[in-house]
Amino acid sequence: MLLPVLPLDGGQWVNALLGPQRIKLTLWITILSASIAALLIYQILGSILFPLFLGLFVWQAWQALKQYG
Repeated sequence: MLLPVLPLDGGQWVNALLGPQRIKLTLWITILSASIAALLIYQILGSILFPLFLGLFVWQAWQALKQYG
């Protein structure tokens, strides 16, 4: 299963499908899906490691989204 989170493979796939002119949409998909996945993984597994990585990806996507304003 691929998570639609940049810079992971699923995020690259979404970016390729939507195209570079829809980068804002790709970044919002990254933010939402990574946040939800991090919460679910933490609740189900109780592990903090992968949710921390997803949190980093959310932060990176948020910073990129602010650039595209």
